[in-house]
Amino acid sequence: MESWKDYFEKRILDRGRSYYNNGAVQNLRKTAEGYEAYVSGTVRYEVEIEMENGKVEYMSCDCPYADSGENCKHMAAVMYAIEKQENCTIELNGKSGRNKQTAKENLQDIVDSIPEAELRDYVYNLAKDNKSIENYIRINYGSSIDAEYIKNLKKDLRAIIRRYSNDGFIAWEDAFDYISDVEAFMKTNIESMIDKNFLVEAFELTNYVLDKITNQPMDDSDGGIVAVAGDCKDYWLEIMEKADDKSKDKMFRWFNNKLLKHQLDDFIEDVVYEFIMKNFAEEKYLEKKLALLDEFIKEDKFSYNYSKYIGEKLKIMQKLNYPAEQINLYKERYWKLPEIRKVVFDEYMAQEDWQKAIEILEESKKLDEDNYLFMARYCKNLIELYKKVGNKKAYRKELTEFIFDSCGSDLSLIYELKEDCTPEEWLSYREKILAGEMLREIKLELLEKEGMYEELWREIFERAELYEIDRYEKVLKKIFPERMLDLYVDYIRKNQMKVSNREQYSDLIKYLKKITLYPGGEKEAKEIAANWRDVFKRRRAMMDELNKAGF
Repeated sequence: MESWKDYFEKRILDRGRSYYNNGAVQNLRKTAEGYEAYVSGTVRYEVEIEMENGKVEYMSCDCPYADSGENCKHMAAVMYAIEKQENCTIELNGKSGRNKQTAKENLQDIVDSIPEAELRDYVYNLAKDNKSIENYIRINYGSSIDAEYIKNLKKDLRAIIRRYSNDGFIAWEDAFDYISDVEAFMKTNIESMIDKNFLVEAFELTNYVLDKITNQPMDDSDGGIVAVAGDCKDYWLEIMEKADDKSKDKMFRWFNNKLLKHQLDDFIEDVVYEFIMKNFAEEKYLEKKLALLDEFIKEDKFSYNYSKYIGEKLKIMQKLNYPAEQINLYKERYWKLPEIRKVVFDEYMAQEDWQKAIEILEESKKLDEDNYLFMARYCKNLIELYKKVGNKKAYRKELTEFIFDSCGSDLSLIYELKEDCTPEEWLSYREKILAGEMLREIKLELLEKEGMYEELWREIFERAELYEIDRYEKVLKKIFPERMLDLYVDYIRKNQMKVSNREQYSDLIKYLKKITLYPGGEKEAKEIAANWRDVFKRRRAMMDELNKAGF
């Protein structure tokens, strides 16, 4: 049997566990069918879990995310609470916790027996009181969508924003739920509109969501806005694929006008620019894109994007079969810009003219010698090309330059250098690599691969970063078990006063369990646990987690 956890996305499962650990599951009660509970966050939701013989048959929640047909974090939180109460691992009966086949078959029989008029009456009354059902019926069975309906959908979106906004700002702890609800709103409404060919309306609503999301102040440390922008791009593409020429023209005009008038947030302007350049490949659009680029070039002569616009214009001129003389003059005029040379480099690579491609890169290194990022890119391309054409001397020179001068933290290229060296040469290079502070991020991995375990231990001990200790525990535990035990015990003791909620207690106790696997570690773990029971006995959640872990 599969675990109930198998039917949740990892991020949803993690959030559910976090909700459970922070005490968000309230009024968990056993029913004849299974369990019911409330989960409190920004909004309070009701969750029902139906079980039979200790196995999940069905799960439901009244949050918008679950309403779209997905298993949500509130369900996961309740499942963690049930599993703790039952003190056993719970399995699924059937393929999905949200599908109960027997109940479905029984329900189908009942629905089939309802007189049609009564059923229609019931659905109508249900839709009047439930916005989600009304939206579903209008989109999936209506012949058109009027302006009032779109207005109401926009109102629903604004209600989601208000629900999570506090004094006009959405805090980090609410951002995940907020973005999840917005994505559920899009999935329920925009996807259905596209499926039913309400393309103009779908485009309008997509743009409205994007505008509202990007202009709503929030702590977006987890990148929710980027995720929603990605969803919007996917919807635009789906709409474009189904749209007729007239609708496609309208879409292009919208994108073009927004860019020309700079009516978008900087991030969204980049998203729209990328979309319009990547798509709309027909000749009539190419000419208009050229005009747009000319405006940008005129406005942004000294901006970071200037070279990008110049390069994009060259590609469009080539697609429109501009005369070779005009294209060559354009290349010559802007040759000092990296994007122009990149377009020409890509042409030579496509033609497999390796020598011409090498010449472009060598010249580019001279022109852009002050730009670290460009220099690293040129070096990597030259390494590949020199290897391809068999120029061993130039290959070695470029390889060492990339590693030492461009600070290239690419372990595969470092090992290419090792393969190209004598053992004596490699020892000299290795010493230089390990001494370089700029290559700090790959130093530990190199020490492990080289079997330099004493140096690896010393470096990890000096850095004292827990994630690095955990990453190299497997190899260091075999060689230095006593040192590793002391390191973990020291970490536990230093952090025992800093933890303050169930999730933090649980994470620290994981390390308590970890040290029991070391020689002498079980004794240490028991002593620490006993001390906690004495010093922190008022911390009920900590005591609960200790019991749960077997201490």
